[in-house]
Amino acid sequence: MDVSRSKILADKDEIRDQIYRYCRAIDRMDYDLIQTVWHPDGTIDFSDGSVDPNYKPGPPPVPCMKHFEFTWPWRATLHTHSHQATNIMIEVDGDRAGSETTSITVLQKLKDGKIEQTMIWGRWLDRWSRRNGRWAIDHRQGVMDCAETREFALAPINDVTKHSSRRDRQDPSYNYLRGTTSLRSVEIVQRYFKLLRTMDANGMRDLDAIMAFWSDDIHYEIPYAPAGVETVMDGKEAAGAMMKWTQGQFRDIRQTITGMFYDPDQNVVTVEALMSRIIHKTGKLYENRYIFVITLRDGLIVRFHEYLNPIPASATVE
Repeated sequence: MDVSRSKILADKDEIRDQIYRYCRAIDRMDYDLIQTVWHPDGTIDFSDGSVDPNYKPGPPPVPCMKHFEFTWPWRATLHTHSHQATNIMIEVDGDRAGSETTSITVLQKLKDGKIEQTMIWGRWLDRWSRRNGRWAIDHRQGVMDCAETREFALAPINDVTKHSSRRDRQDPSYNYLRGTTSLRSVEIVQRYFKLLRTMDANGMRDLDAIMAFWSDDIHYEIPYAPAGVETVMDGKEAAGAMMKWTQGQFRDIRQTITGMFYDPDQNVVTVEALMSRIIHKTGKLYENRYIFVITLRDGLIVRFHEYLNPIPASATVE
């Protein structure tokens, strides 16, 4: 098979998995998982025929997380819901893509001892981009094609409280699929590195926001740190002091992530990156290649190993 065609097929598989992942996340009401389907700056336009009469998050396009923050409480009031994706058409153009997904949505709520069920046949029109090797949605537009609402009696066969299906992580599927943890860990690390390269008007990073990603007992280690720099720091206070010292030594920090890999057995994310910065004392440009090995627990970083080439690094403390 032609290499370029094989690459396009692999890209389509990743995008298709994200579409299916959305269905799982929304039906299990997995707030962490739903965040992995969109890029953090992604948007949504569900203004075409929303079934929630109180859906007024603002004019479209709506930031994706604002949309979910607005709709999550409403979904919790439903008896149950189910989303299916079918007839998925995808066009890939380099690191960008577009897709059309035919969707079938079932929403049930209890009304006067009966079930009121709304079925919606529609389409999700998505714009995608691949950033740091990961496909996610930039914008979704929902289109409603047709719908129907009907009532029927509540009975054991359609009473979800009598079955094992759950709208949380107690659903039995979490005993079989580990994707929630892996995607969430990668997403956390991506957001962490984005924060590391974000500066205010004075060229300073938000240290409190950075430290919020750490566990209280974080172990931070720089095995090949140049002479005079701490190599092992245990706990937030020690690691935070190192981060504050680093901020005083450099400015104009730049970072390019060249690779990101996940080990599901250890919940470890490995990041390869090119880093550059200006040394305050000398005004010289410092550039180096880094490998970061990051272990997470309960959504927080508990171990952070920073590997670098010690030769160029030694110039930063002369």
